[in-house]
Amino acid sequence: MKININFGDNNYTIDITNTSYDLIKNSTNTTEGSKNFGNPTQTNIGYCTTMSAALNRLIRDTFADSDEVLTIKEYVERLEVAIEGLKDYTEIGV
Repeated sequence: MKININFGDNNYTIDITNTSYDLIKNSTNTTEGSKNFGNPTQTNIGYCTTMSAALNRLIRDTFADSDEVLTIKEYVERLEVAIEGLKDYTEIGV
């Protein structure tokens, strides 16, 4: 089973196997001059043992793309919003 998640500007897939929840970041090759320029790419972000761990890793990966400087309070507030937002951006595809 796969779960596709469009979260912010990023697209992820959680591939559920009998042993793990594999978090994969889907993107497009943007390396100009590359023979694969414009082609879709998949980067494995992590092999997680629980769905909760996969979702936590997804949120951390999304936050890591930002250069913002936050207080702990601001980070926790954004984390709570992100967790609630996941409910709106998930669709299960079998």
